[in-house]
Amino acid sequence: YIAGLESSSTNQDREKGFTEYLTANGFGLPTRVVGNYSIHEAAAATRMLLSSRTPPDAIFCANDLMALAAINVARGDFGLKVGRDVSIVGFDDTELADWPLHGLTSYTQPIEPMVDRTIQIITDSLRSRELPSVQEIIKGQLVVRESARIPKKGTSIVDGVRLWVRA
Repeated sequence: YIAGLESSSTNQDREKGFTEYLTANGFGLPTRVVGNYSIHEAAAATRMLLSSRTPPDAIFCANDLMALAAINVARGDFGLKVGRDVSIVGFDDTELADWPLHGLTSYTQPIEPMVDRTIQIITDSLRSRELPSVQEIIKGQLVVRESARIPKKGTSIVDGVRLWVRA
C-alpha cells in the first residue's frame, strides 16, 4: 500500500477500508510505504517496494497520481509488464486513468450522488439548526482496466466500462 499524507483523513479512511477488506477476507496486512500524494515520493516508494527481497505482486495507491508514478517506475525502472507481472490500482478514477497508455484500474467516487447528498444535508441543516452532524459513506465502484490482472469472475461491463462487482 502506498499511503498518502499521514495527517489526511481521506488517506486514513482509504487505508482503513483497504486493510479491513484484506483482513476480513483472510489476507494479511500489506507492506506499507508513504507517497504523500506526491509523484516523486510515490516513485521512490515504488522503487523501495519493487527492490525488496519479496516484491509485491500488487500495489494499491491512495490516489491515481501515485499509481501513475508506480506504473512508470514498474515499467521504466524494472521492465515489468503492469497488469501481468504486477497489478497497480489507484483511487479517484481521474481522466488520466482511462488513457490507453495507462489503463489504470481505479476506484471511482460517485461525484453526482455525493454532491446531491451534500446539498441535501446543507439544506436540512439550514432549516433546522438542531440536526446532528452527518457522516455518510456513498459507495463507489472499482473500474477494472489493464493495470491490474482481470479477475476471471466478478466483473461486469456496464455502459462500456468493466466494473468489479462482489461475487
